[in-house]
Amino acid sequence: MDELEFRRRIYADPDTMDADVLKAAEADPDKQAFREQVRQMNNKLKQATKVPVPRTWPTN
Repeated sequence: MDELEFRRRIYADPDTMDADVLKAAEADPDKQAFREQVRQMNNKLKQATKVPVPRTWPTN
């Protein structure tokens, strides 16, 4: 798998368990590091969207 295809798949789904992607990441430390970096960023984005909704609205 070439670099562009690998990055495209990782950006599309950082948590992919596709055998081709995992095999490419396992064979290349740079790809493995890139995959981990994108996965960490994706997890941070998921956490940032978890905003608690207030139970009641303040009244003026």
